[in-house]
Amino acid sequence: MNNRLFQKAIPFVLLFLVLSITKPLAANSSTCSTTVPYSWSVVRGEWMGSDSLTVENDGGDGPATNSVAKTSNFSGEFKIKRNFTPPGDKWVLAPGEVIPNTTNFTCQADLGSGYINSMDGATDSLFVGGSYADVKASVTCLDMPAFSNVSFYGPMDLNIWEKKASTPSSVSDGQVIPFSGMLYIETAFPYFKRLFLMTVWGYIGMREGIDAQEKNITYYKPNGTTCDDGNPNTGPDTCQDGVCTGPTLVELHSFTATALENSVLIEWKTDMELDNAGFNIWRSESETGEYTKINDSLIPAEGSEYQYSFTDDTAVKGKTYYYKLEDIDLNGTATFHGPVSTKRTHKGLLPAIQLLLGH
Repeated sequence: MNNRLFQKAIPFVLLFLVLSITKPLAANSSTCSTTVPYSWSVVRGEWMGSDSLTVENDGGDGPATNSVAKTSNFSGEFKIKRNFTPPGDKWVLAPGEVIPNTTNFTCQADLGSGYINSMDGATDSLFVGGSYADVKASVTCLDMPAFSNVSFYGPMDLNIWEKKASTPSSVSDGQVIPFSGMLYIETAFPYFKRLFLMTVWGYIGMREGIDAQEKNITYYKPNGTTCDDGNPNTGPDTCQDGVCTGPTLVELHSFTATALENSVLIEWKTDMELDNAGFNIWRSESETGEYTKINDSLIPAEGSEYQYSFTDDTAVKGKTYYYKLEDIDLNGTATFHGPVSTKRTHKGLLPAIQLLLGH
């Protein structure tokens, strides 16, 4: 294939779009907890794009056409997609988990321009006598700023890339973001010497920018749901805050919380303790809210039928608090009791709400 035929066979890229794929997180589940993958992505609709412009001559007397111009219009859309499927009615959202209903999106566009030519040993300047090449583009998508006009005069050095992006906008699942635009190319070559092929081209590429927020959402089965902790020597087992636990090796006689003037007195008495390492006290401002451990270190076990006490010096007057008692056995298995509650007032003492077991 001779040089002229090779140059005429060069394929010109008119428009392309690179599709980015978000790989979903794998779901994970256990007896009392599960995680569900969550992310955002973009689905693109059909669209049409830009064009290119070719100027040719027949071997030494200049191009057949002195000036050529062409305009190409394009349009399309981005569709926002939230990738998330809740696990069903048997699960509740774990404390502290949030399921976002929106994310941030930006329209992005690239403008490229350049040229391809075939010269047969010529040393003459390619641009003479008022020759020029112009590439202009516009894109409408959210508040995307305008592109610069690309103009070239004199010796040809046409190879320009420019990127634009809109400011981030809040979008929701199923929302459609339309875009449209125009690409204009104009060139004039009054005189070429020994030029067999000349192509001036422009390119518009549309892309998206989206905050994928890729993560896992944790769900628990409701507390008290029957489960199996895998230990054949214990049972029945139940879910507690996402963990499957067997029956307690500690039996309580009583568990109370009493409001004092400047503190809350928490007391409990055991009927039986078997392989018990000790206790923790957990507190919340609502019965079903998030509980926080308030003792600095494990309260050591003293054995069956022992009367324990703990003073909460951080309680605030006028607030209602809920307390849970956690026993931890020698293998590290935790079991919760309660909650119990008492309301502190400026008047001092109030009757405690008491949990009595076996009476």
